[in-house]
Amino acid sequence: MVAPSGGDRFVRRSGADGIIVDDAAPSAWAAAIAALIDDPARRRAIGDAGFEDVRSRFPSWDDVLEQDVLPVWTAAAR
Repeated sequence: MVAPSGGDRFVRRSGADGIIVDDAAPSAWAAAIAALIDDPARRRAIGDAGFEDVRSRFPSWDDVLEQDVLPVWTAAAR
């Protein structure tokens, strides 16, 4: 669950791979959370889809370490 400003970069299709809550009111967030609590199958489907989407679009921590961090450390050690 994310707000539309900023967090929506991780949700491509609200309701499918995450939920964008357009209303900032606490009651809107509470209603969105309650709907997921009441529907474990939907919660699981959204979680699985969100995980696969992020995994396919963003580098893993292993990739970041290998491609970004280690080269800098290696150069600094020389």
